[in-house]
Amino acid sequence: MDFDQEPKDRMPAGHRLRVAWLAAGWGLVAIIVYLSLGPPVSAGTLPYNDKAGHYIAYFVLMLWFAQAVTRRGWLRVAVACVALGVLLEFLQGMTGYREFSLADMLADAVGVGCAWGLARAGVDDLMQRAGRLLPERR
Repeated sequence: MDFDQEPKDRMPAGHRLRVAWLAAGWGLVAIIVYLSLGPPVSAGTLPYNDKAGHYIAYFVLMLWFAQAVTRRGWLRVAVACVALGVLLEFLQGMTGYREFSLADMLADAVGVGCAWGLARAGVDDLMQRAGRLLPERR
């Protein structure tokens, strides 16, 4: 047993929630990869702004992971999110049914940057707040 850590049954609920939070974050990554590389999805007759979709996806991804890592880890998360967007754009260019777009990369990066700014402004404790809603483990 590591004496520097509390036993798992006495950990605050927010810390217990971290595992589920990270798993859901990786689920978001999987959804973004699928939507980026899978067959194009038609919005039908609804208006759809592709760049707004990119911005929102990467904004949510960065803000989500910012909840589960320390502030020192935010740079790594931001770099990983932007790198994911760049990689997916290059892979899209190779599919034959998707297009490579520098503008999409920019929208991804702006979404990451805005989420980082929001987290720095104090919206970096959503996971902890959610954890306080859970009952304490006995």
